[in-house]
Amino acid sequence: MIFSRNLRKRRTKMKLIWAVIRPTKKKELEEALVKKGVMGVTFEKVKGFGREEIMLLEPHELEHCKCELLVPDEWVSWVIETIYEHTHTGTPGDGIIAVIPVETVIDIVTGRKGEEVMREDS
Repeated sequence: MIFSRNLRKRRTKMKLIWAVIRPTKKKELEEALVKKGVMGVTFEKVKGFGREEIMLLEPHELEHCKCELLVPDEWVSWVIETIYEHTHTGTPGDGIIAVIPVETVIDIVTGRKGEEVMREDS
């Protein structure tokens, strides 16, 4: 495989931000992220339950929206703040945000690797 060599030497300075939010907050969040310069985000309908549902109700699946963003390390703080600001209601079921280190990234179209993938001229 042409990309397998040297991947270990090319650690990225990127993170995957993964969040589960209320479906009613998706549009607001998407608009805020685009306005702040995020070039891509993946949204997906998901079902599940969290600790609030276990403690307060009989566990059952609730619809939520999962969003994933691949961002440079220096964006992590403001992206998390944006997600929180546009999804927080203060009531159970608001969701969760996780930040996951990314070892490598490859753009399937261009073959670019690492931070090059996030460049606007890609």
